[in-house]
Amino acid sequence: MNVPANETQFLSMLLKIMNAKKTMEIGFTGYSLLATALALPDDGRKYNIGELSQVPEIIFPMADLSLNHKYLIVHGPVLEYILEKNAYPREHQQLKELREVTAEKCGKRSVMSVPVDEAQFLSMLLRIMNAKKTMEIGVFTGYSLLATALALPDDGQVTAIDLDKEAYETGLPFIQKAGVGHKINFIQSDAFSVLDDLINSEENSSFDFIFVDAEKEDYMKFHEKAMKLVRIGGIIAYDNTLWLGSVAYGQDDEKYSGMPESIWKSKDFVVQFNELIVSDHRVETCLLSVGDGLTLCRRLY
Repeated sequence: MNVPANETQFLSMLLKIMNAKKTMEIGFTGYSLLATALALPDDGRKYNIGELSQVPEIIFPMADLSLNHKYLIVHGPVLEYILEKNAYPREHQQLKELREVTAEKCGKRSVMSVPVDEAQFLSMLLRIMNAKKTMEIGVFTGYSLLATALALPDDGQVTAIDLDKEAYETGLPFIQKAGVGHKINFIQSDAFSVLDDLINSEENSSFDFIFVDAEKEDYMKFHEKAMKLVRIGGIIAYDNTLWLGSVAYGQDDEKYSGMPESIWKSKDFVVQFNELIVSDHRVETCLLSVGDGLTLCRRLY
C-alpha cells in the first residue's frame, strides 16, 4: 500500500518544481508523507488524513513484452483502459492525425514516436513548470514536438534538432494546422555541433526543459552538454531508459530471446547511462515506468 519509491521520487521532484508549500495527503503509513515533508520548504505545511480502511488487495499480472509497442509494465487490458478512457479522449486533433499518418507511412518505425500518455504527461509537466524555452534532440515525425509546442505559451520557443528533415516534414503540416509553427525552430544538423554552438554563445544555461530521444550510445555525452544549457531547476528528460526492458535481463534469458539484435547492441549504453545518472549529484532524478522508460533530471546547481 505504500507509494512506490520511483513514484515518490517523482512526486518530490514535482513539488519542488511547483514551489509547493501547502499540501494534503489522505491515507496509509507515511512513506509518501515523509517524502513530501522533505520536499517542502521549512515553512511548508502538509495535512495527513488518517489511514484508509478496508483497502482490497489488488495484484496485476505482469504483461508479456510486445515488440510492437513500448509499454513495459502495464498489463494489456489496463493499458487499453488508460489509452481509451484517458489519453485518447484528451488527445489534440492534430496529434491524433499525426499519430495515424505516422503509423500508416512509417509502419514499424512508428514505434519511435513518444506514446500518447507520455506526451500528455510531458505537456502537463511543461505547463506546471511555466516553461517557455525548450529543446528537443531527436524529432522523428514530430509527435512529442507538436505536443510540446501546444503546451508552451504563445511566445514560447522549442529548438528541435534532427538530421532527418524528411521525417520532420511528415509532421510539419499538422504543426502548421495546429497554429504552433512559429514556436518551433527546426535545425537539420548533427546535435553535438548545435549544442556546442549554444554552449559557446550567450544562450548558455537558459533552457527550461530539454528532451533527449536520440542514439542511446550518445546519452552520456548529451547529458554533459545538456547540463551546460539547462537552467538551475530546469529539467532534462531522457526517453527509452528501460530500452524495451532489456536493461533488466541478460541476453541469454529465454523471455527475451526474440529481442532484436539492435536492442542488445545498445543495451549496455543505456545501462551505463542509468548508472551515471543515479550517481550524478548535480541532479535530482527519477526513472518512471511510462512508455519505454522516462528519466527526469532536475538540475540542482
